[in-house]
Amino acid sequence: MTAAPPPPADPLEAATHPDPRAYYAALAAQPALTWDPRREAWIAAGAGAVCAALHHPGLRVRPPHEPVPPPLLEHPGLAALYARLIRMTDGPAREPVRRAVAEALGALEPATAHALARHRAAALVPAAPREGAALTAFTFALPLGCVGVLLGLGEAELEDAVPEAQLLVAALSPLATSGERASGERAAHALETRLRTAGGGPLLQALRRAPGVSEEVALANAVGLLVQTCEATAGLIGQGLLALGTDASAALPEAHPDGALPVPHPAMAKRTELPPAPPDRRRNTEARGDGAQDHAPVQAGSARVDAALTHALLQDPRVQNARRSAAEGLPRSVLGVDQARVDAALTHALLETPPVQNTRRYAAEDLTLLGTPVRAGQLVLVLLAAANQDPAAPAHPRPDVPGHAFGLGAHACPGATLALTLARAALLHLLEVGLELGGLASAASLRPSLNGRIPRFTGRLGAEVQR
Repeated sequence: MTAAPPPPADPLEAATHPDPRAYYAALAAQPALTWDPRREAWIAAGAGAVCAALHHPGLRVRPPHEPVPPPLLEHPGLAALYARLIRMTDGPAREPVRRAVAEALGALEPATAHALARHRAAALVPAAPREGAALTAFTFALPLGCVGVLLGLGEAELEDAVPEAQLLVAALSPLATSGERASGERAAHALETRLRTAGGGPLLQALRRAPGVSEEVALANAVGLLVQTCEATAGLIGQGLLALGTDASAALPEAHPDGALPVPHPAMAKRTELPPAPPDRRRNTEARGDGAQDHAPVQAGSARVDAALTHALLQDPRVQNARRSAAEGLPRSVLGVDQARVDAALTHALLETPPVQNTRRYAAEDLTLLGTPVRAGQLVLVLLAAANQDPAAPAHPRPDVPGHAFGLGAHACPGATLALTLARAALLHLLEVGLELGGLASAASLRPSLNGRIPRFTGRLGAEVQR
């Protein structure tokens, strides 16, 4: 019998601990905020504390005196890209870009994204991967390729853009070496050049049309979409696979007589596509910093922009081919049991082993958070994964995805529905081509990270046959 691993030494080590759930649950049961002397940070772990921290107007994504991490300043191209990313900035200047991204993603039909992902999945792995490295490559190449298509990259550009995006992600990590940052700087320049000359898909066109947004800011945030895809969606695909292939799958619901399975979250309710966003979601992807919802009207003509985005995407021959392929129908097993098991596995992954485990906020001024004084400049480490372990957590903190992994408040990820759609398509395809789920856990490890839980697979797959 294998002994249980010791608990994590601190909240950042928990991100890649074999099973940090008990540790997270203990933190979530503590008072609103606790001080971690090792990391010199306040810890927000309970669902209430996480929600309060992510909505507080005085907590920012970067320290006011340090908008760019010092190690990146040694690489001017990397630092310039980082400074333009809306996910790493606060204030009114980010609003046009944020709105453009939210509206463009909101205009994308989940069924269209699903068809595109299914088409690309079939091209990437027409047969079940037998080696862990090939499976790992697929978990990254599929979502990056789909977002690349939506940004306007062609097949030739995607062959290089996928590894370049992974180099950039590694460079932006706090664990990166100077050599990795140098490689990431070159990759960032290459990605921006490709996007500049590609003509622009619907997502990039939306960024370019945003009022007051320069070409440099539009390109930087297009690259940022690839980075976020690499971090979150690839991790969700991997964690979904582990949920299907380990003991977690035994807890997934059994089939009803009609072949349909119950799904545990409203966002997973349809068996062939994710539900469309609520009517006001494009206007309300983020909340104001004071915690009140932002119901400001979208700019005049946004409906025409949305329609134009959908029309442009549907004219892409790759998407047309994907929709035709999807219309031919999937095997009954995929439409029934496999579909619902995938939905349940993704819900399990988002709640129990989310790909994004924590995020950081810095006090821009002296403030009080749930009765705890926080001094200007202090770090608040927000444990998204711990909030899921809080019995008092709301059943559905977001309407579009289960759990807290995609954030709340002013920096809530607007691409959560797209990420879930791509992950679902990836898992369905792997089941359809007969991926052997047995032994996946023994073939998996986690990439080094302080905030992500991203599996990588190695060795020969299928040591234990489950299907």
